[in-house]
Amino acid sequence: DGINEVDSANLLEKQSFRIDDGGKLIALILNKTYQDPFMAAWREPGQNASEPALGCNGEFKVHCPTDIEPWMAIIDDGIGLSKEDVIKYAAGLGSSTKDHNNDAVGGMGIGMKVPFTISDQYTLISRWNGTEYSFSAFKDEDDSAQLVLLSERPTNKFNGFEIRIPVEVKNFNTCIEK
Repeated sequence: DGINEVDSANLLEKQSFRIDDGGKLIALILNKTYQDPFMAAWREPGQNASEPALGCNGEFKVHCPTDIEPWMAIIDDGIGLSKEDVIKYAAGLGSSTKDHNNDAVGGMGIGMKVPFTISDQYTLISRWNGTEYSFSAFKDEDDSAQLVLLSERPTNKFNGFEIRIPVEVKNFNTCIEK
């Protein structure tokens, strides 16, 4: 009947599909992907922090929210990331430190965006070769994900990476239980 056929011989111009607003796409993916946002916010960064393939020894620290420090955090002493790599992996969709690594879990490039499932803002801190980079990831007024460098300063601390996610007081118990 010809209904499902496409005659490509007479096409004048071919156009590839594209992503015009990656920030909106990231929000859509995260809002629909994880049924248990707090579990995902612990699991995804925790998995990254434990990857031997990323220079980690399998150990990492967690910080649970308190009245004085109302955030959750996953902190590792792995290789850290350069400023350019934080930008590439935190702000990029599909970019992953695990590309071409069969020993690593994940590799879809959404793990560093998972904190958006529970907060509109979070902090990424990378210690890399004597420099500490601090970034804020946040949703703007259009609900589009953004990343901004907050500081770049020398440090004597070991290399490593931290994701710090604010938690509302009403969610402390849920966060700690997960």
